[in-house]
Amino acid sequence: MEEDALNASWPKLPNGTVDWELVFEDPDTGLIRLIEAARQSKTLIDCTAMIIQTLFTRDSDEDVRSQYTKKLAIVATSSVDNVSGMATHTSAILRSIKNDRIKRAAEWAAHNQEREAARKQEELHKERQKRVRAGMDETEAVFSDVFCDAFDQKFQAMWAGVTQKPMKGKKLPFTVSSDFARIFENIVRDPFMPWIIAKCRYIISEAKHKKPEHQHEYLEERINDPGTQKELRAIWKETWEHFMQEKSYPTKPKADRKGLFGSITRVVKDTIADEGEYTMEDWDHDVEIIDSQNAESREVRARLLAPSTIYQAPTEEDLARLKNMFSIVPGELRKQISSLRQIAEEEESAVRFYESYAKGKNLELALIAVSFQNPELFLGNKQTLVHLLRGRKRHELELSMPFLMREMGGLFDSSSDPSEGSK
Repeated sequence: MEEDALNASWPKLPNGTVDWELVFEDPDTGLIRLIEAARQSKTLIDCTAMIIQTLFTRDSDEDVRSQYTKKLAIVATSSVDNVSGMATHTSAILRSIKNDRIKRAAEWAAHNQEREAARKQEELHKERQKRVRAGMDETEAVFSDVFCDAFDQKFQAMWAGVTQKPMKGKKLPFTVSSDFARIFENIVRDPFMPWIIAKCRYIISEAKHKKPEHQHEYLEERINDPGTQKELRAIWKETWEHFMQEKSYPTKPKADRKGLFGSITRVVKDTIADEGEYTMEDWDHDVEIIDSQNAESREVRARLLAPSTIYQAPTEEDLARLKNMFSIVPGELRKQISSLRQIAEEEESAVRFYESYAKGKNLELALIAVSFQNPELFLGNKQTLVHLLRGRKRHELELSMPFLMREMGGLFDSSSDPSEGSK
């Protein structure tokens, strides 16, 4: 039975997440209690393996599942030959899984609560957008949630597990900040979403043929389909450029000449205006629209680039990086982060394993995320991040990983420990 199927019957906390403490530790039905009741070592190992496989079924869980499976294999092949001793070791593995689940559930609940609060407080900035949002039907609202949740998963893969405070007085990179993730989502919801919905009518129309309770699942599958992703990428790019790039004024028509000749010219122009003559009146109208659009663009950029006391705000050069966030696959990013953490733990072989793993991959965002998720390992006294990249010259790193070097380049000049404490 898969985890999602089990979730329906598992006990829940008031915030809606699974009560993992009860799932594992209930004296009558807890997983650990049931495992410890095994009378044979083989049964104990097999049941623990089944629990690991059941809890980590998704493709993105592959590395974590492998990690716990290896730990269980060590227990199974150890010199411990009595059931009681083996149960102690397997219980320790299960409690490690329990603590990880409790931590992740708490992080998700807190983030979800913050998202909901921010969503309720966020006001629409333009009257036109207010009218569009007010007219959004239920299926459009579901589409909006699914589309925005997809972005939230990309950011959550990077900020999950990161202490949301400056480290030793240095602000976090915006990619690992849950505060910035909320700001980005609010911009996608408004003003981007009305524009995106207008271009995705065909997808929304298909969802409207489904029962209301099935629309969310259908839209998730539809949006994640490779073919749809290609179409949405083009729509996202067009939307991003519409809001981020200020428009230029059209060529201004030549002013009419004064006097009798000018009067005759105006009369002639008025008679042929319907045939495509571009008049000063047309130009004034276009300028008014462009001024409004440019003011909106400046407002959106200001929201994205606004300073923060927690994170280092993006710069203008980061706008292209943020546009490309659409192409990030959360599951792949999590696997990269997990692999980098495992490589770092190898210590003596870490550099060799990293160089082999890094071939053909862009690991810049994953390296930043794993460093702040595991600051003692990557940024502490060992400075594993510097150790992994020591085979590359600084100018090469600045070309291949400009964002990482901008945010963390000081590590390559100093032996300071950015992970010591928070201020």
